[in-house]
Amino acid sequence: MVAKENVSFWKQEFKEDNYWRLQHLSSIAFALAGFSFTALSVFIGFFKPNLNDASDIISVLFVCTALYFISGEMAREAYQVPKFLLAETTYMFTSALLTSSFLLFLVQQASMTVSPIVVLVLILTVGYLGWRAINNIRVTVRATKPFRKK
Repeated sequence: MVAKENVSFWKQEFKEDNYWRLQHLSSIAFALAGFSFTALSVFIGFFKPNLNDASDIISVLFVCTALYFISGEMAREAYQVPKFLLAETTYMFTSALLTSSFLLFLVQQASMTVSPIVVLVLILTVGYLGWRAINNIRVTVRATKPFRKK
């Protein structure tokens, strides 16, 4: 990153040797957008006779697909640190939303018996992803304090 003393937090940029972070987050976000869209297609196809049974997860999958695309685009162009943090936070919240929707679907389906271990792992995953997203926001707020005008 650029030296802090001359550049505000909002203008700090990654050095070229750290651009791999942007490419990595962008690639993962686009891959998960594809996964969300594929899952959406599967749910629509599977529940085609009665889409109301899966309307919640279908709506969430639409939202997740869009948010992953947005996160991937932000990361692809996020040469400044705040833009990268925003892209990563969007990615984390979307991943938590996607995992939550699968957890909700598993719990709602009475015809499937789900092991409590699977439910616990999904709950821990949602908690971790939510914590990471909130931590990104906290780090951003803390990092901007020295640059705020008094």
